[in-house]
Amino acid sequence: MSKSFQQKQKILYVAQMLMEETDEKHPLSMRGMIAYLKHKGIKAEQKNLSEDLTVLQDMGMEIKYRRCRPSGYYLVSRKFEMDEVRILLELVHSSALLADNRKKILLQKLETLTSIHNARELKEHLIIDKSKKTGAEETYECLRLAYDAMDKDCQISFWYYKWSLTEENQLTRSGERLLFSPWGIVSRDARYYMIGIDNRSGIVKNCRLDRMKDVRLEKENRTGDSFFRNINAVEFATKTFGILGGNEGEVFLEFKRELLGKVVDHFGENIQIVQAGEEKFTVSVQVRAGKEFFGWLTGIGTDAKIIQPENILVEYKKYLKKILGNYGV
Repeated sequence: MSKSFQQKQKILYVAQMLMEETDEKHPLSMRGMIAYLKHKGIKAEQKNLSEDLTVLQDMGMEIKYRRCRPSGYYLVSRKFEMDEVRILLELVHSSALLADNRKKILLQKLETLTSIHNARELKEHLIIDKSKKTGAEETYECLRLAYDAMDKDCQISFWYYKWSLTEENQLTRSGERLLFSPWGIVSRDARYYMIGIDNRSGIVKNCRLDRMKDVRLEKENRTGDSFFRNINAVEFATKTFGILGGNEGEVFLEFKRELLGKVVDHFGENIQIVQAGEEKFTVSVQVRAGKEFFGWLTGIGTDAKIIQPENILVEYKKYLKKILGNYGV
């Protein structure tokens, strides 16, 4: 590479230097910047370096000079603040979807959003729960292909597995290849679900990504446009409470007062809450009253109960009787 070509690249190296090497606590003096560029094989002098800084400022880079020690030039603002980068790092670290190697790649990319000094500090302060199970690379690939299918408005096919027992009481994976029209992805309880139309039955279903294998894009366009055209698939899945069956409708529930935080965390802040004496409150929520809803309610125990409607209360009693039947009650 000729020296003249390297000189033309100089302003790009100056911008890179400011983004990677500087922040308010770690400015670079003119001498330091000249030494950095010399290491890159680029000759620089104070005069033309000052001109480069002016050009970069005119292009929108906020560059300041710090007079107190350590003195020098540094980049003030970036696309992401340090707190925002910290949040992104923590989200990647805690993701149950990503395998360790994928996390490492994403974390390295996120660290470039701030200076190398801030990135080092963020990593030192990040608390990692090593007991948490990480995802598999093939699950991430399923997610990527599902989004790809939605972008291209095409169907996908895949093997969908579930665990079953053989006659020898050995666990085995059995399944069938499904043709599916994906319309959304929802995360719930550290699992990722694809929402869409099962092309064989023509009904709305959900498929867990970690149970999908050998995902392929198909040529046919997706079905279900008439159903999903006016609704958001993710909101639909969330509202239907885990998309595990049951009839959707309004349910009135009563809880002890100390469960307010748990209820808001589960149903969101936009629910209707009414005080019921000093110790209790009631809420009105839209749920799909199936096994998942009943199971969640049962886990709370005697601190919660269904007030109405009567048909949901009857279904819940049947659910509880089936559980008691397992113990001969």
